Amino acid sequence: MEESYKFEQNGTIYGPVAVGNKSQAVVRGDYDATGSIANQSYDRNTLEQELQQLKTHIESLESSLENDIAVGELAKAQVAIQNNADTKTIATHLKACGAWVLNVAKDIGVRLIANIISDDIKHK
Repeated sequence: MEESYKFEQNGTIYGPVAVGNKSQAVVRGDYDATGSIANQSYDRNTLEQELQQLKTHIESLESSLENDIAVGELAKAQVAIQNNADTKTIATHLKACGAWVLNVAKDIGVRLIANIISDDIKHK
């Protein structure tokens, strides 16, 4: 009989973990140190459409340094998609946008990007 164990610390679930002598844990996915899946597979067409929609919306807002930084990270994510970069690289650029872009993404309904950014924020 196969058993699986996970543990929780400060609201974050980690796992699977190995317990006992000569035990092994099988990890499905690329887990980072916080327990989130860092290398998921995203629909690139949807991601590219949402990126363009989000970038266009942010560019239409009043200019600020925070705005400019966010547009730069979104542009990096677009270039990464065009260069067929792995999803972890794309997600890294999106997560660098932070909470402000997350709120904008939620407001305009770009759910895939919002989910990628919020996954990072909730594991910090």
